[in-house]
Amino acid sequence: RELNCPVLDLSKTFDPLCEEHYGTGRIGAVNKLGVPWSGVEPSDASCGFIAQLIAHAVSRPASAMVYTGLPSQNGSRWKLQIKEQPNDVLYVEDYQFGIADNSIRTPGKGDGSNDMGDSGIKSGLFLGVGLALLLNGVPVLLGGDPLGFDRQEFEEK
Repeated sequence: RELNCPVLDLSKTFDPLCEEHYGTGRIGAVNKLGVPWSGVEPSDASCGFIAQLIAHAVSRPASAMVYTGLPSQNGSRWKLQIKEQPNDVLYVEDYQFGIADNSIRTPGKGDGSNDMGDSGIKSGLFLGVGLALLLNGVPVLLGGDPLGFDRQEFEEK
């Protein structure tokens, strides 16, 4: 904000439930060109969104703005509506990573976007942390070492 630098918010531009934004949707699956997908590369459509956002941001006077794209599909072509929002203190305090408003989602093929919430992510995180604590805590309480740690080898070094 202090440098009047624009911000491109791709987390609210790309829809993680839309395969057209990220590719096949299956880690290791191969696309038409025989290239495996890792899950992090944006698709050709998403690269186009990035280019449109950059072109829009650099065509404006320097200011602390946040640019978000609202993609929609018309047949086989993607259209991007660009939303501008001042990057002020209120925006920063209220910011949530990713899509905060389900109306921004692109319509998918029965993606059930309205019933998707943070609870699944939070539950998985708490379950994973709890399981790790349990699997490492029990051996430590019984006088052993945590998983993957050899105390004797560590002390010898």
